[in-house]
Amino acid sequence: MGHPENAESGPSEMEGICCCPSTVANSKKGIVVVVVVVVVVAVAAIIIFIIVVVVVVVVVVVVVVVVVVVVVVVFLLQLFQPSWKSKVLPH
Repeated sequence: MGHPENAESGPSEMEGICCCPSTVANSKKGIVVVVVVVVVVAVAAIIIFIIVVVVVVVVVVVVVVVVVVVVVVVFLLQLFQPSWKSKVLPH
């Protein structure tokens, strides 16, 4: 029991002196790692959000354009169909 106490009492001061800077460095490294991870996740989330918004906007625009084109084509066909029928039927 006496031997571990002597071993602890000697190195504990050394560990205290030696480990304090490394503990601070480790905590700073940990903080830096956390900050870097948070920044990377935030940037990735922003990029994904922008991509999703762009895709949604593009899909909405394409759907609106297709609907407008279909409506215009159907409207024009309904406008011109009677004239085609009247022109075709007498001949």
